[in-house]
This record gives sequence, structure tokens and C-alpha cells, in this order.
Amino acid sequence: MKSSTEFKPNLTFFAQAKIEFENGHVYADLYKGNGSGDMVHPTMMDGFVELPQGKNVYQSGDVYTFIPFHSILK
Repeated sequence: MKSSTEFKPNLTFFAQAKIEFENGHVYADLYKGNGSGDMVHPTMMDGFVELPQGKNVYQSGDVYTFIPFHSILK
């Protein structure tokens, strides 16, 4: 993940993200929306980062599962 984020409910959070390449690394830049009903236009995101329940803060540089948007459309 490119930057840290907070998510307080004890739920798995599927954060919308855009993939970025920087210095030979791949990062997911999270879209900070207004909740699960706030979907970004599919052309503006690449997929979802699965942030598992049980934490409130997810740190920059941590590794999480990425679900590409195009795989959902198949």
C-alpha cells in the first residue's frame, strides 16, 4: 500500500485502489470514498485491496491482497 489508512469497524474492508509503479515496486493507492455505497468510476480504479478485520490502522508499505477489477467483470 502506498499510504497508511484507518478503518475502525471490525469488518473486512475492500478499499478501491489505483495501481502505481514507483522505483521498481508496485503500490496500491487507495481511494478514500464515503463508504461502501460510494463507487468510483471503473476507469479511475484498478481493483480492490482487501484490508482484513481486526486492525484499525493499515500502514504504508504493508502487503495485502489485491483483487483486480477486470477479474470481477469476467
